Amino acid sequence: MSLLQAGGNITLSFSQSIQSSKRHIFIVGPLPPPIHGASVVTSRVVELLRLHEHTVVLCNMAPAETTIPIRYHFSRIIAFLKSLGKLRHVNRESNVYFSLSGGLGLIYDLLLVTFSRAFGVRFIFHHHSFAYFSESNWIFRTIIKVAGRNQMHLALCQTMANRLHELYGSHLSCRVVSNIAFMEFPEPLGNCRSRRLQTLGYLSNISFEKGIDRFFDLIALLQSRGIPIKAKLAGPFANADVKKYSDARISELDGVSYEGPVYGSAKDSFLHSIDLLVMPSRYRNEAEPLVIYEALSFGIPVAVTSRGCIPDMASPSVAFFLDQEAIDLSKLTEIISTWHRNDAEYQKVLSAVAEYMMSVAARSKFNRECFLSCLAPSSP
Repeated sequence: MSLLQAGGNITLSFSQSIQSSKRHIFIVGPLPPPIHGASVVTSRVVELLRLHEHTVVLCNMAPAETTIPIRYHFSRIIAFLKSLGKLRHVNRESNVYFSLSGGLGLIYDLLLVTFSRAFGVRFIFHHHSFAYFSESNWIFRTIIKVAGRNQMHLALCQTMANRLHELYGSHLSCRVVSNIAFMEFPEPLGNCRSRRLQTLGYLSNISFEKGIDRFFDLIALLQSRGIPIKAKLAGPFANADVKKYSDARISELDGVSYEGPVYGSAKDSFLHSIDLLVMPSRYRNEAEPLVIYEALSFGIPVAVTSRGCIPDMASPSVAFFLDQEAIDLSKLTEIISTWHRNDAEYQKVLSAVAEYMMSVAARSKFNRECFLSCLAPSSP
């Protein structure tokens, strides 16, 4: 049973962890809940390392799930202090893995790196955001300087690795490890099941940054052209304003439903029920969204914006790429109209998805082995 299937409650005896091995790996980063891309990947990192019998010490930096600012920041401080207490046990044999924050949370990361550096540890920095790759960031630059020579960077794609070297120095040791290293693909992989294009899907944290307004605009455009397309959206609302807006748009359109937040088997059922995933995200820090690979693994083509690592994730044979702001929906509208009216064209895309995912599965194993070699090298 995976950590997420267990409800995200990850526990580990800290005292047992410290006593069981000289070379242990300290994991500093967010763990579910809340469930989002970085926390999911961090939990799977823990699963993978424990599967390979590495001793893992967890330093969970996830804040409380709350909309109250004071409670949120207080929970971050508590998480920081708990992590600081565990990092007192590092030594020169320790590997300290950081799932780095994308915003001001980097300040907490900097403080923990500064503290750990005094013990001569080896740092592994795993990047899950383009926040400090879009432009130079002084906090991250300071982290690099404080960490010293014994640091390794894990980038999600070659584009991210290139930006690391361009902005922060070509001397930095970096390996590309895609999130596919931590994915569990369904069987049969990329199942090319016989169906027609009838339902569009949106699966994300629902916000304007994540393009919910453009998703509704797309549905409206298609229906105005006489295409009887249906749509489903799932995920938590970012705030009350987004919920109010979404409720109003749903009431204006035909055949659009909100499925609520979906996880585990409910997410699988959602993906089985749609025929095209639409992700018109304008989120400036977008990196390598897991949902794109998840949709493709269920045999579903995707329509996505060209942000972060997304262009590296899929070929044009299985994905339609929108501009970075999802401004122009006209070409996507034409393609969906064609696929809806001409089933043979849509079936070609489904076949391409199944073929593409076979290559992704092969790369998944390579990326997993690359990750393990970087994070948990053999003892000298």
